Amino acid sequence: MKEIFKIFQFLLLMYESLAVIDAAKGEMKLMSVKEGDPVILQTDVPQLTGDELIVWRFGDEGKLIAKHDIEAKRPPLYDEEERFRDRLQLDQTGSLTITNTRTTDSGVYKVKISSNKQTLYKRFTVTVSVPGLSGGAVAGIVVGVLLLAAAVAGVMYYLRPRITDLPNQTWTVMEGDDVPLNPETDIQTGDEIQWLFVYEDTLIAEIKGETREMTTHEGPDQIFKNRLKLDETTGSLTITEILTKHAGLYTLKIRRGRETLKKRFNVSVEERKITEMEGESVTLKPAREIKKDDVIRWLFGDREQQTLIAEIKGKTGEILTRDDVADERFRDILELDETTGSLTITNTRTAHTGVYKLEIRSSSGDSEQTFIVTVREKVEQKLLKGGESVTLKPDTEIQRDDQILWMFGDQDKLIAQIRGGTVEMYDDVNKRFRDRLKLDKKTGSLTITKIEAEHTGLYKLQIISSRGTLVKRFKVLIQQRDVVVAAGESVHLYTGLNEIQRDDEIQWRFGDKNSLIAEIKGGTGETHDVTDERFRDSLELNKKTGDLIIKNSRTKHTGRYKLKISSSEGNTYSTYSVFIRARTESLLKEKTADTGKRVNESVTVEMEKDPLLNGEDVDVVNEEEGTSSL
Repeated sequence: MKEIFKIFQFLLLMYESLAVIDAAKGEMKLMSVKEGDPVILQTDVPQLTGDELIVWRFGDEGKLIAKHDIEAKRPPLYDEEERFRDRLQLDQTGSLTITNTRTTDSGVYKVKISSNKQTLYKRFTVTVSVPGLSGGAVAGIVVGVLLLAAAVAGVMYYLRPRITDLPNQTWTVMEGDDVPLNPETDIQTGDEIQWLFVYEDTLIAEIKGETREMTTHEGPDQIFKNRLKLDETTGSLTITEILTKHAGLYTLKIRRGRETLKKRFNVSVEERKITEMEGESVTLKPAREIKKDDVIRWLFGDREQQTLIAEIKGKTGEILTRDDVADERFRDILELDETTGSLTITNTRTAHTGVYKLEIRSSSGDSEQTFIVTVREKVEQKLLKGGESVTLKPDTEIQRDDQILWMFGDQDKLIAQIRGGTVEMYDDVNKRFRDRLKLDKKTGSLTITKIEAEHTGLYKLQIISSRGTLVKRFKVLIQQRDVVVAAGESVHLYTGLNEIQRDDEIQWRFGDKNSLIAEIKGGTGETHDVTDERFRDSLELNKKTGDLIIKNSRTKHTGRYKLKISSSEGNTYSTYSVFIRARTESLLKEKTADTGKRVNESVTVEMEKDPLLNGEDVDVVNEEEGTSSL
């Protein structure tokens, strides 16, 4: 009779569980086993793909008893409490074996198998009976109890717990900030509050009902150690000095009688990113206030291997900067503030681009911060008129044994160098620099004479010496003036590019309305017409350079043309004032002179009417440098 009562108890529990989880997914499978025998709960998955997360839960509360993250290549985790200790085993398909079963193992088991492709659910109702009862007896008892359970179904449905979902929230915060997660609902006396992290697997904080006892936990791998603050009045949870490893899904559960309120917070943590131009200073500031005895350590490098570059030693307060590490790239440029712990890098170079990590060790707990610093190359611009000469200067003293390299274009084509005291000149297959380059042996300066559109672009200077390698870049642009041609002639508007890169975008616009008339985007070129169709069959776009040609020009093509070049180095703008001069012709007209003789008279006939123009010079603006030239 005792065994019958146990089975009855279990089936009532099972019925209540089914009512509670009537929305649950997955088929239900009934299994019966005698006490002491093993039972295998088969997932019926023929083969796993290698990216699955397998989670097994037991009972009404969905207690986690086994978990295997196959993609992480970690061993399975099992419940270490007394009930299932050393009696659970997962195989390669995710099936669960329970050895040496007990009557207390009776209940509902649920498995969830998640992968990138799909999520599978399955449920098992396991009955563990005491040896001595026949299979027929057990079956009869089960049928009888099911009938009895059906009779009280209405009562059980009424008593089932209710789950109310509160509005979810999404947070995006910076690393090092304090993040308060607020329930945004009134907390009542007796409410039991639980905060869980990552798919509700890990309890990280709780407030117990009537006693109001508050507890915070360190979480997996102690990632929340000394970082959680729980508010008894509001139930809010604050994560102090948050790190990227704290990003994820946080779940709040408020249990109030038979009702459970649930709210989810999806928290994303971004690293602090700083971008500065070469030659400027960068200051990295801690997110928290520094105390007197704190140990401050600044490290630099990639994420896998970092080098200590500066530190403040706790009690002594001694400040150390290390110039002899990281290829001596930080020599004489590091400043560490003993009051704030801030690190300043003066006169930055591109070599200072990388990951900087701050570690703070104090009596109140340890913390860390990450900064992603990008130092962009400074490009010196030279804006010229067509036909002018330009001299590009290193602005540094050249030593006798220095090797000077001058390169041109996106491919760094070598055009001139000084090596071993000897000046050497080079030219490309197009002979664009023939008789146009002069290299000063003493200063290393490069002069380009009679600049034309094909000479515009990026020039790179590289100085290699025993002191290291210095790189400097120059961008040479031609300032276009008014373009004046006679009607019927072609108009050629240059971009100044030798070749468009795949990610570059070119836009040509016309008139006061900035109508788009031609563009190159994603390697594809296209021309457009305006509303009055003045450009029909007149536009030709060079897909290699982006140059625009207006064929068979007419006075109606007179106006302002604007060019925008978008590249990885920023946006460059140019404006052309185009004037199409009306064509005139001289005709001979017969006229009778006063003497009575016939003579020919030259008459000028205007073929097209000239429009009025302001005839302004071109504007060239580089968006990154913030300069404008006329």
